[in-house]
Amino acid sequence: MTQTNSQSDRENMEIIRTTTSLCPECMEHVPAEIVVDPKTNWVMMYKTCKDHGEFKDKLSINSEEYKWQQRFTTEIGSTVNNSTKPETVSSGIKKIDKGCPYDCGLCSNHKSAPNICLIDVTNRCNLTCPICFANASAAGYVVEPTFDQIVQIMKHFRSMKPIPAVLLQLSGGEPTMRDDLPEIIRKGKELGFTELMVTTNGVRFAKSPELIRKCKDAGMNAIYLQFDATDAPEVWKKIRGVNLWPLKQKVIENCRKVGFFGIVLVPTVAKGINDNQIGNILDYARDNSDIISGIIFQPVSLTGRISFEELMDLRYTTSDLKKAINEHTGDAIGQFYPIATSAKMTQLLAWFDEMPTFSMTSHNDCGFCTIIIINDKNEFEAIENYFDITGIMKWSNKVWDMIQKREIPKPTGLLKGIDLSKFGVLYDKIGNFIDDMTSLGYRQIMKAYYFAGVARY
Repeated sequence: MTQTNSQSDRENMEIIRTTTSLCPECMEHVPAEIVVDPKTNWVMMYKTCKDHGEFKDKLSINSEEYKWQQRFTTEIGSTVNNSTKPETVSSGIKKIDKGCPYDCGLCSNHKSAPNICLIDVTNRCNLTCPICFANASAAGYVVEPTFDQIVQIMKHFRSMKPIPAVLLQLSGGEPTMRDDLPEIIRKGKELGFTELMVTTNGVRFAKSPELIRKCKDAGMNAIYLQFDATDAPEVWKKIRGVNLWPLKQKVIENCRKVGFFGIVLVPTVAKGINDNQIGNILDYARDNSDIISGIIFQPVSLTGRISFEELMDLRYTTSDLKKAINEHTGDAIGQFYPIATSAKMTQLLAWFDEMPTFSMTSHNDCGFCTIIIINDKNEFEAIENYFDITGIMKWSNKVWDMIQKREIPKPTGLLKGIDLSKFGVLYDKIGNFIDDMTSLGYRQIMKAYYFAGVARY
């Protein structure tokens, strides 16, 4: 965010919405406008502090897509009447004083409970990366909670009612620096976390397939692997200080060797340094999709005082990322969806399997997701080629809302026009549903009803 000395460039700009932001100088609440710059078609934020003047920053390079995100999130309605806010927690709900972001922590303003218990198990690291999200080792001394303290943190997150955290992410520093990492993972599994992830640079996993095996056997489901490029030594040196490409390949090889199939690549994207590697990373994930399940791109965060010209040289938004993905794949990926639009669907699917009904309710500007299909020719395809995603989301929301009201569906209206014989086992289940609906539990009724409806899409 940079300061501007004139408001003349805001004339004739379309206002998308207004919001509240922070002054980067005094950190006080200030009013802000999200607008479209007609000269560039960029979406910009302008905000004004009574003491420090006006500031502006870029949110998106594609105003039409940005506005679609706002409309789509509202249209889908995934966050409407969808509070999963914590009611109780072992340490108590934090009292509100000045409000967000000053009273950071679980307070009554939260609309959803935390899904992820993320613990920095150490600030030690075996790399000295020029770009580091965690700013590891900056303290100048070791900060490392004991095993018992980590267990206490886990229990705190699992104590939340009515919905506890279901995902455990162990980070740092470099979490594999701890020799008791498998024991920490095992304890997390015992406490009821359903997904256990380790965020790592891969140095120790590259050296020791046995460590991967121990963590896997303890319950590790996913490795979030730092992965900023493929075979580009100069890029690695700029971001990590050393060429890590051979090491990353070794991690992949070792995971394949021990039968671990849950790698998620996590590239840090820095404009002008490795934004030209996005296509290579996509191709690498495709070619190793037997053990790589996804990619989480993380554009570099920019903070502190900076001129507008410097900011524009460095700022890399999610819209820049989408553009790069589309250019590499020839627009084969399809639509990107705000994460929160899946909120009710994730709760519904978890409820069907008698799991905690977690939901991701992040703001629609904060991230996007999609599912990429790799066809028999090893080509990227859009999931929309196979499913009507918007239709499935709307149907999921409708069924979840029915469940919240304990409504019983009327099967005849839903099933009209559907040839159930095409759906195998589902046909038998729906048949039982029609013949003797009262013999099924409510969960089974709604599950059958839901998947019969999904067949339309």
